[in-house]
Amino acid sequence: MRIVLWLAAALATTASAGTVSSGGGRLSKYAGNPWFLENIPEVRYCIEVDEEAFGVPRAALVPIVEEGLDAWRAAFAAAGDGWYDAGELEPFGAVRLATQRFILQGACSSDLPLRFQFGTLSEEQRAYFANANDYVGAAIRTDYDLTTMSSRGFVYLAPLRGPLKPDLATLHPEAWTAGGSFALRLVLWHELGHIFGIGHGAGGQTNEMSELMNERFPEVIVTRGTVDQVAASPAMRESLLEKRRPVELFRSFQERTIEGCDFDAPVQAGTLGIPIEYRCSRVVVKRDQADVFAMQQTGGPAEHFGTLRWSHNQTNTAMVWLNLPEEQRVFTRYPDTGDALAYKTLLGELAQSEVVKNGSYRSKDGRLNIPVRATYQTRGKRTIVAIQQGQFNDGLFPGL
Repeated sequence: MRIVLWLAAALATTASAGTVSSGGGRLSKYAGNPWFLENIPEVRYCIEVDEEAFGVPRAALVPIVEEGLDAWRAAFAAAGDGWYDAGELEPFGAVRLATQRFILQGACSSDLPLRFQFGTLSEEQRAYFANANDYVGAAIRTDYDLTTMSSRGFVYLAPLRGPLKPDLATLHPEAWTAGGSFALRLVLWHELGHIFGIGHGAGGQTNEMSELMNERFPEVIVTRGTVDQVAASPAMRESLLEKRRPVELFRSFQERTIEGCDFDAPVQAGTLGIPIEYRCSRVVVKRDQADVFAMQQTGGPAEHFGTLRWSHNQTNTAMVWLNLPEEQRVFTRYPDTGDALAYKTLLGELAQSEVVKNGSYRSKDGRLNIPVRATYQTRGKRTIVAIQQGQFNDGLFPGL
């Protein structure tokens, strides 16, 4: 039986009640919304665990949960928020996620906004699953207040033994503890992503091992083959954790420097005005521009040859959607997109899984001024093409 993960939400026509929906296409109108926005300054949470069935003591889970929350806070902090004109979005001026203080409580109660359930579910919580044995993990929103746009719900990770054990033939019996609990950390990061509004497939990759938010990532990461291989190699484990950190979802849009020596020098010379003897390039990418440097060899002195400036951004496939209910009292003013309460991508460019930038390249000597287009995917191909004499030249920076 295939193990699936749900991003579930309980919503209805009143200000806070509803139906359960899955991440597979039956999402309710607000199911993709983040659980908490900036109007909620703190979130109280608790940890409940069946230590015998789950195999990890509560004391060890506390820092793992804190690490996961911190990882997502760091990711959204890195994304930045300078995407709105003054007065365009009020009262906060921007949409910022993961701004809350998360405060651990000593005991769980039904009124807490967030509960972590490790290997255990109450009868009420089980009712949200058609069959709990179909799940490695889940993020279940049980209540949503349309006025404050805030939620209550729980994050569930399945036990490796007992009646709630997933029906997964390849499940590793020590998945949550082997290799420094790397699988536990990764699956928890995945489920926390749903709380902050990140859906399955964010990042533009379909390979289940290449992307933290791929729907099948948690299922694959707990299999015998994966766990044994990663646990046997500390270097592989550290690399896997580093490359799947939530901040990597936004990495393509942060300021960065890209270097390479695999480009076609004649193409560079003809398009960018770089002499043919320069075999290596360095591109310093910023939000509004990219400075182009070239070197004759690896490690050689870099000379500035020109600047790419972006005049228009076309964003595709939003990583985070925010749908505004009519009842909401969080935002008093927001950008008018023609349909005031339609799906709104309020987080700006950094919340997109793909961005297309149109602009121009101007050489330092001023002799070249040509149209260019750049495409960035959060975890995938990055290309910069130039338009010369009515044709696209895609030989620029193929190493990006």
